[in-house]
Amino acid sequence: MEKKKKEVVKVYTAGHCTPCEDIKKMLEEGKFTVDGKEAEIDLVDIETDAGFEEATKRELTAVPSAFRGAKQCRIKIDDENKVVLLECEDEEKDGTPGDSAEAT
Repeated sequence: MEKKKKEVVKVYTAGHCTPCEDIKKMLEEGKFTVDGKEAEIDLVDIETDAGFEEATKRELTAVPSAFRGAKQCRIKIDDENKVVLLECEDEEKDGTPGDSAEAT
C-alpha cells in the first residue's frame, strides 16, 4: 500500500511575540486548517540556534510567519471558532513543490 504524503507547513514563532504564543498553542492543540487540506505543522522557534539559523537562511523578517515549501502562507485567526487558518497558494500554479512528510 502506498503511503500518502501530507504537506508540511513550517510556522516560525518566537517567545517574545504574544500573537506567536497564541498561534503556537492553537497549532499544538490541532486547531488549524491549511487550505481545507490535511497537513503537518512544523513549529520553528527562531530563538533557538537551529531555528535562528533556518530563519536567517530564509531571510525571515517577521514572526509569526508560515511557509509551505517556498510559498509564504497567510496566517489568520478565526476568533469565533478559535482556529488558525493557514492560507497557502496552490503550488500547482507555478510548479513549486512544497515540503512533504510521510503519513503513518
